[in-house]
Amino acid sequence: MKEHSLLDTETVKTYLVERRRLFALDEPLDAEEIGDGNINYVFRVRSRTSGKSIIVKQADRLLRSSGRPLDITRSKREAEALRIYAALTPQFIPHFYAYDDGMSAICMEDISYCGNLRKELMAGRLLPVSFAENAASFLADAVFPTSGLFFAAGGKEGAGKSVYQPRTVRNFRNTGVFRTVLQRQKP
Repeated sequence: MKEHSLLDTETVKTYLVERRRLFALDEPLDAEEIGDGNINYVFRVRSRTSGKSIIVKQADRLLRSSGRPLDITRSKREAEALRIYAALTPQFIPHFYAYDDGMSAICMEDISYCGNLRKELMAGRLLPVSFAENAASFLADAVFPTSGLFFAAGGKEGAGKSVYQPRTVRNFRNTGVFRTVLQRQKP
Protein backbone atom coordinates (compact mmCIF):
# COMPACT_ATOMS: atom_id res chain seq x y z
CA MET A 1 0.00 0.00 0.00
CA LYS A 2 2.81 2.46 -0.75
CA GLU A 3 1.00 4.12 -3.65
CA HIS A 4 -2.50 5.51 -3.52
CA SER A 5 -5.21 2.89 -3.47
CA LEU A 6 -8.70 3.27 -2.11
CA LEU A 7 -9.32 1.72 1.27
CA ASP A 8 -12.42 -0.25 2.16
CA THR A 9 -13.78 -1.63 5.44
CA GLU A 10 -11.34 -4.55 5.37
CA THR A 11 -8.17 -2.91 4.06
CA VAL A 12 -8.51 0.07 6.42
CA LYS A 13 -8.10 -2.29 9.41
CA THR A 14 -4.94 -3.79 7.91
CA TYR A 15 -3.69 -0.29 7.09
CA LEU A 16 -4.09 0.92 10.70
CA VAL A 17 -2.45 -2.21 12.15
CA GLU A 18 0.41 -2.87 9.73
CA ARG A 19 1.22 0.50 8.23
CA ARG A 20 0.25 3.02 10.92
CA ARG A 21 0.68 0.69 13.93
CA LEU A 22 -2.23 2.34 15.72
CA PHE A 23 -3.72 -1.00 16.81
CA ALA A 24 -2.07 -4.26 17.93
CA LEU A 25 -1.72 -7.14 15.46
CA ASP A 26 -4.06 -9.41 17.42
CA GLU A 27 -6.63 -6.73 18.28
CA PRO A 28 -10.13 -7.54 16.97
CA LEU A 29 -11.38 -4.55 14.98
CA ASP A 30 -14.66 -3.42 13.46
CA ALA A 31 -14.72 -0.92 10.60
CA GLU A 32 -17.51 1.01 8.93
CA GLU A 33 -17.60 3.62 6.18
CA ILE A 34 -19.33 6.69 7.63
CA GLY A 35 -18.78 9.28 4.88
CA ASP A 36 -21.70 11.07 3.29
CA GLY A 37 -20.72 9.83 -0.16
CA ASN A 38 -19.95 13.26 -1.57
CA ILE A 39 -16.20 13.86 -1.60
CA ASN A 40 -13.97 11.74 0.67
CA TYR A 41 -14.00 8.23 2.09
CA VAL A 42 -14.35 8.27 5.89
CA PHE A 43 -13.94 5.16 8.03
CA ARG A 44 -14.42 4.53 11.73
CA VAL A 45 -12.28 1.68 13.05
CA ARG A 46 -12.97 0.51 16.60
CA SER A 47 -11.28 -2.05 18.82
CA ARG A 48 -13.71 -4.63 20.20
CA THR A 49 -11.57 -5.05 23.32
CA SER A 50 -10.42 -1.55 24.30
CA GLY A 51 -13.12 0.54 22.61
CA LYS A 52 -10.40 2.74 21.08
CA SER A 53 -11.74 4.29 17.89
CA ILE A 54 -9.89 6.03 15.06
CA ILE A 55 -11.19 7.91 12.04
CA VAL A 56 -9.44 7.54 8.69
CA LYS A 57 -10.35 10.15 6.09
CA GLN A 58 -9.06 9.36 2.62
CA ALA A 59 -9.12 11.58 -0.46
CA ASP A 60 -9.44 10.23 -3.97
CA ARG A 61 -8.66 11.79 -7.33
CA LEU A 62 -12.37 11.85 -8.22
CA LEU A 63 -15.41 13.24 -6.45
CA ARG A 64 -17.49 10.37 -5.13
CA SER A 65 -20.75 12.10 -6.03
CA SER A 66 -20.05 12.99 -9.66
CA GLY A 67 -16.79 11.33 -10.66
CA ARG A 68 -15.27 14.69 -11.61
CA PRO A 69 -11.51 15.08 -11.08
CA LEU A 70 -10.42 16.81 -7.88
CA ASP A 71 -6.96 17.78 -6.63
CA ILE A 72 -5.85 14.94 -4.35
CA THR A 73 -3.43 17.21 -2.46
CA ARG A 74 -6.42 18.70 -0.64
CA SER A 75 -5.95 16.09 2.09
CA LYS A 76 -2.37 17.23 2.63
CA ARG A 77 -3.57 20.83 3.08
CA GLU A 78 -6.26 19.62 5.46
CA ALA A 79 -3.66 17.72 7.51
CA GLU A 80 -1.46 20.84 7.62
CA ALA A 81 -4.45 22.90 8.73
CA LEU A 82 -5.29 20.39 11.48
CA ARG A 83 -1.72 20.56 12.79
CA ILE A 84 -1.75 24.36 12.78
CA TYR A 85 -5.20 24.59 14.37
CA ALA A 86 -4.13 22.06 17.02
CA ALA A 87 -1.13 24.26 17.87
CA LEU A 88 -3.37 27.34 18.14
CA THR A 89 -6.48 25.82 19.76
CA PRO A 90 -5.81 22.25 20.94
CA GLN A 91 -9.04 22.18 22.96
CA PHE A 92 -11.10 22.30 19.74
CA ILE A 93 -9.22 19.90 17.47
CA PRO A 94 -9.35 16.08 17.35
CA HIS A 95 -6.07 14.36 18.22
CA PHE A 96 -4.09 14.00 15.01
CA TYR A 97 -2.35 10.61 14.70
CA ALA A 98 -0.85 10.65 11.22
CA TYR A 99 -1.00 11.81 7.64
CA ASP A 100 0.00 9.47 4.83
CA ASP A 101 0.90 11.38 1.67
CA GLY A 102 1.00 8.29 -0.55
CA MET A 103 -2.47 7.19 0.52
CA SER A 104 -3.84 10.75 0.95
CA ALA A 105 -5.18 9.61 4.32
CA ILE A 106 -5.58 11.39 7.64
CA CYS A 107 -5.80 9.34 10.85
CA MET A 108 -7.39 11.16 13.77
CA GLU A 109 -9.32 10.80 16.99
CA ASP A 110 -12.96 9.75 16.72
CA ILE A 111 -15.02 12.60 18.16
CA SER A 112 -18.43 11.20 17.24
CA TYR A 113 -19.44 11.63 20.90
CA CYS A 114 -19.64 15.36 20.10
CA GLY A 115 -22.44 14.82 17.60
CA ASN A 116 -22.72 16.21 14.08
CA LEU A 117 -23.22 19.98 13.96
CA ARG A 118 -24.67 19.98 10.45
CA LYS A 119 -27.30 17.39 11.42
CA GLU A 120 -28.14 19.22 14.64
CA LEU A 121 -28.64 22.50 12.79
CA MET A 122 -30.67 20.87 10.01
CA ALA A 123 -32.91 19.27 12.65
CA GLY A 124 -33.49 22.69 14.22
CA ARG A 125 -32.12 21.63 17.59
CA LEU A 126 -31.02 24.27 20.05
CA LEU A 127 -27.32 24.28 20.85
CA PRO A 128 -25.83 25.02 24.27
CA VAL A 129 -24.78 28.62 24.94
CA SER A 130 -21.18 27.43 25.20
CA PHE A 131 -21.28 26.58 21.49
CA ALA A 132 -21.34 30.26 20.50
CA GLU A 133 -18.47 31.06 22.86
CA ASN A 134 -16.39 28.12 21.65
CA ALA A 135 -17.09 28.82 17.97
CA ALA A 136 -16.12 32.47 18.43
CA SER A 137 -12.91 31.49 20.23
CA PHE A 138 -11.97 29.03 17.49
CA LEU A 139 -12.69 31.54 14.72
CA ALA A 140 -10.73 34.29 16.46
CA ASP A 141 -7.79 32.20 17.66
CA ALA A 142 -7.33 29.71 14.80
CA VAL A 143 -9.27 30.55 11.66
CA PHE A 144 -8.64 34.29 11.43
CA PRO A 145 -4.83 34.12 11.92
CA THR A 146 -4.61 31.58 9.08
CA SER A 147 -6.95 33.40 6.69
CA GLY A 148 -6.35 35.49 3.61
CA LEU A 149 -8.02 38.41 5.39
CA PHE A 150 -5.34 38.30 8.08
CA PHE A 151 -2.51 38.23 5.54
CA ALA A 152 -4.14 40.90 3.33
CA ALA A 153 -4.33 43.17 6.37
CA GLY A 154 -0.59 42.85 6.94
CA GLY A 155 -0.65 39.89 9.31
CA LYS A 156 2.67 38.24 10.04
CA GLU A 157 3.91 35.51 7.74
CA GLY A 158 3.47 32.21 9.47
CA ALA A 159 2.42 28.62 9.28
CA GLY A 160 -1.04 29.54 8.07
CA LYS A 161 0.33 31.00 4.84
CA SER A 162 1.19 27.52 3.55
CA VAL A 163 -2.39 26.33 4.06
CA TYR A 164 -4.19 29.33 2.65
CA GLN A 165 -4.78 28.68 -1.05
CA PRO A 166 -7.40 31.25 -2.15
CA ARG A 167 -7.74 30.10 -5.76
CA THR A 168 -7.92 26.42 -4.83
CA VAL A 169 -10.47 27.06 -2.06
CA ARG A 170 -12.58 29.33 -4.27
CA ASN A 171 -12.55 26.89 -7.19
CA PHE A 172 -13.45 23.95 -4.96
CA ARG A 173 -16.19 25.89 -3.21
CA ASN A 174 -17.70 27.18 -6.46
CA THR A 175 -17.48 24.04 -8.57
CA GLY A 176 -17.21 21.14 -6.16
CA VAL A 177 -19.75 22.01 -3.50
CA PHE A 178 -22.17 24.81 -4.28
CA ARG A 179 -22.74 24.01 -7.93
CA THR A 180 -23.39 20.36 -7.13
CA VAL A 181 -25.83 21.27 -4.34
CA LEU A 182 -27.65 23.80 -6.52
CA GLN A 183 -27.92 21.34 -9.40
CA ARG A 184 -29.46 18.73 -7.11
CA GLN A 185 -32.11 21.21 -5.91
CA LYS A 186 -33.39 22.04 -9.40
CA PRO A 187 -36.67 20.28 -10.29
